[in-house]
Amino acid sequence: MITIDCREKPSGIIELFEKNETEFKVEKLRYADYIINDLIAIERKTAQDFIISIMDGRLFRQVINLIKNYDYTCLIIEGNPFNTKYNIKREAIEGALIETEIFLRTPVMFTKSFKDTYRRLVEIHEHTIKIIKGVVKRPGYKPKRMMNKQLFILQGLPHIGKVLSKRLLKHFGSLVNVFNASEEKLTKVKGINTKIAREIIETIQRKFDG
Repeated sequence: MITIDCREKPSGIIELFEKNETEFKVEKLRYADYIINDLIAIERKTAQDFIISIMDGRLFRQVINLIKNYDYTCLIIEGNPFNTKYNIKREAIEGALIETEIFLRTPVMFTKSFKDTYRRLVEIHEHTIKIIKGVVKRPGYKPKRMMNKQLFILQGLPHIGKVLSKRLLKHFGSLVNVFNASEEKLTKVKGINTKIAREIIETIQRKFDG
């Protein structure tokens, strides 16, 4: 499922989704322009809007909000930010890109047009589905710190990524408490609804049939 912010209607991208079989819905989103499978939050900016957001300081606030609320984040810039009508130094643009990609750890993707952006969104969605289904395996990351080990274990549960694993651990205090939690207690954690809670419990309690 791709959730699209209702303010994206003028972009023309929603019309392209209407002609495609990819499941989507349109609603007012608080932080992102697109949310893919409840995992990836994407902010889309035209080259012109990107420059304006640098000048008014909006860019970094938006990216930080994405990071705080979603597991994976991405900034899509539509067009060439180095070729706009605004008189802004190249160093300022490059600095904003460096800040976003390195220090805020949010990758930046460039597209040529709204049609190109649409294709990129569909590609991200399809790749995410492969990961969820296990076609693409998690990288061989082996955390060393105890907290990271605990978070890594929780991220193996269905629909649990970086944000929700931290919320679970903070709420319950230990892995044992998470694994022993009831459906009702799990839904007390922000971001975990009844469906997710049931899938977590089923995953934990189902007997191994290998």
